[in-house]
Amino acid sequence: MDLVHHYTNYQALECILKNKTLRLNRLDKVDDRQEMSLISQSHWAQYLFVSSWSASMNECEAMWSRYAGYNGIRITLPKFPFHKIQLKSAPELNSFVGDNTYSPIPFELIYNDEWLFVNTPIIPEMYGREVTYSNTPESDVMPIIRHVDGGIKFNLYDLATFKDIAWSYQKEFRYIFFIVPSSPDVMANWKSSGDPSFVYQHLFRCLTTQADAPLSYFDIPLGDALNHLEVTIGPKCNETDISNVELLLNEYVPNATIRKSALTGYV
Repeated sequence: MDLVHHYTNYQALECILKNKTLRLNRLDKVDDRQEMSLISQSHWAQYLFVSSWSASMNECEAMWSRYAGYNGIRITLPKFPFHKIQLKSAPELNSFVGDNTYSPIPFELIYNDEWLFVNTPIIPEMYGREVTYSNTPESDVMPIIRHVDGGIKFNLYDLATFKDIAWSYQKEFRYIFFIVPSSPDVMANWKSSGDPSFVYQHLFRCLTTQADAPLSYFDIPLGDALNHLEVTIGPKCNETDISNVELLLNEYVPNATIRKSALTGYV
């Protein structure tokens, strides 16, 4: 089983377990400010929602220090820990997803009066990707908007997946959703006509203007992956810290694995 790891604190673990969700935050709020410059349409950063994990099985002292503190925790989950939900829409929408299409997000949370997903999250590799590190990330990222054969082609796959080599110690695996504002008119026109082109036209307008982001964060429901949860206790956690984590796990996921950091006593 492929696993990913998230360095954080007790409060974040508590939120995940209580709500059974994983929170994605806006890219324009992340700690690497260079990421904004890697998106030529910089206002798109407010539409990109990410959750950052590490694909490295080995503990990283720098990750403990920067993201969890030595008295924090490291959460380990399967690489794609979400529900597998069959997408079903109202018949009048004449949906462009088939009966055997699955997503971690139900249809009504992908398309509604408040927001729309730019990429329908039906292929895990499209919303969960390893970050590519480069000495020259500005030149390695393909142009987001290109004019091809008299039309416009959007390159959305590279978004939020390139970082400077200075961050390579993170070995980051990132969940990425691209969400723009919607409006009741878009959904009403789609429902009344059965024509999803109203959605496409609205998406294009959002990508070429600077409408305000519809959300501050997005929470994804977690599936039974929590049954495979592992929690590593930070290298400077005391007995009270450990006891608090144990009590929390016993309440929500009694089968979870808990272990001490391999760096305990060394930092």
